[in-house]
Amino acid sequence: MLSKPCHAACRASIWIAVLCSACGSDGDGAGPPTNPSSDAGTEASPDAPSDVALDQVGEAAPEAGPDAPLGPVELTVFHTSDEHGWLQPLVSSGIVYGGAANFFAQIKGDGFDPATDLLVSSGDNWTGPAITTLFQGKPMVDAFNYMGYAATAIGNHEFDFGVAVLSQRASESNYAYLGANLYDKGTDDRVAFARPYKIVRVQGIDVGLIGLTTPSTATATNPKLVADIDFENITETLESVVPEVRAAGAEVVLVLAHQDAYWMNQVAAELTVPVDGIFTGHDHGSLHEVVHGIPVVGSGWGLQGYSVTRFVYDPATEQTSFLDTRFEPVAYAESGSNPVTPDPGLLDLVDGWQAQLDTELGEEIGYTETGITMGWQEGNWVTDAWLWAFPDADVALQNFGGLRQPISPGVIKLEDVFGVMPFDNAIYELELTGAQLQEDLAIGTESCTMGGCYIAVGGITFSGTGSSVSVTLQGGAPLDLQATYRVLVNDYMYETGPYPLKAQDPTPIDLGVNFREPVVDWTRQLNTSPSDPLEAHIDSTPRNQ
Repeated sequence: MLSKPCHAACRASIWIAVLCSACGSDGDGAGPPTNPSSDAGTEASPDAPSDVALDQVGEAAPEAGPDAPLGPVELTVFHTSDEHGWLQPLVSSGIVYGGAANFFAQIKGDGFDPATDLLVSSGDNWTGPAITTLFQGKPMVDAFNYMGYAATAIGNHEFDFGVAVLSQRASESNYAYLGANLYDKGTDDRVAFARPYKIVRVQGIDVGLIGLTTPSTATATNPKLVADIDFENITETLESVVPEVRAAGAEVVLVLAHQDAYWMNQVAAELTVPVDGIFTGHDHGSLHEVVHGIPVVGSGWGLQGYSVTRFVYDPATEQTSFLDTRFEPVAYAESGSNPVTPDPGLLDLVDGWQAQLDTELGEEIGYTETGITMGWQEGNWVTDAWLWAFPDADVALQNFGGLRQPISPGVIKLEDVFGVMPFDNAIYELELTGAQLQEDLAIGTESCTMGGCYIAVGGITFSGTGSSVSVTLQGGAPLDLQATYRVLVNDYMYETGPYPLKAQDPTPIDLGVNFREPVVDWTRQLNTSPSDPLEAHIDSTPRNQ
């Protein structure tokens, strides 16, 4: 049995967590820069490394590889994070970003050799566009297998379809799912679906890869999906696991952390055990810093970029030195030519999944001339559709973090709405007093920055922020603090907070529909067209004025 780095009584006080009303399974941004499994695309790239079986506990002996080196060896690590299922390119503001086939072609052109280099991820591999979300992450596993990833940390979005699906995805992968700080609830047993670390042999060097999951996952994903898991403190975990990995033979130790760079910089400053590099995720950032001699490296999101980090290991001194790190975007002007030739195998893989998606969600339900932008236009579209579907309700509240991407100009298909709202969230109806509703708006606007707030509303408008928020009903009447209102929310907001909705109404009505269904139904019945586009029917006015 593997002991925890901290007793249960101290966990709550030392968790590193970032909580905000926009965070979570529906919260960390996956928009543009400013269910069945399938056999499609399972063949590996000709250059991808072979599969290595996991043992029962999750710690494996070093993979077979070259003999130990006689002199210093340069180790190159290619890193991505927060891929969020973006297998296809994203076009935004005249720039083509990412796409798995472009990404893989670019890193190969940048020198990636699976025989001598490492390709790793810091998690959140899926939940985004419908092409991966509908199939619960399986297309992303196929793509990672093809490209030859060695390991990924487990991110909060890996839990979006539940532990059983995550376990299934892990069983289909040729790479390791790592989560050293994940334990069965209330026990000293690590979870069965992940291993804490993996040791791989690269150019004769035994490299230990440790995975970590942000402790905020306990509330950043729907708590019902992770109720049986304890998320331990990151620093405490590393203090315990790094010596274990070293004792198991690792000569170089790298950390794949699904945690913001801000927090991992603090971890790097506090560590007393030898770590050679930390690769971050969750914040979608690409900051590169060196803290107490440890490079802390972020690599963006959505396969729209990657980092290349170089180390030198000297077997004579058994020391690892950091050489350099750089971030490389995967992007080009839409008006220009693609600077790389997309990998043909990945193109075929993605096309195969797209064909299945077209069968499932290819129905055309509307048309937009200009596209539907993230922010108030998209939020108003959603909340007004809810109130159209449930006319007895008075107010609708939706966290902006649950709306994940814009709608591009042109025909709108079911898959487009699915990409905007990829979660399995239900709509709940609550009975709240005006005073309770005002309290919720105060919480939802406390973190307003740059003129934007973290909650979309329907049936009301508001002005001010925090305790000074003022709420007005549709039609102009002021909110009656003593009256009772029927309020629609998604179950993620109800379960996670920071809103006290569960205390305000302990017996909500589950309306039995996914939160995107009214949006599809309202859009479909409009019969929009080029002469009468969807945006003509959407109130695009900000509702925080």
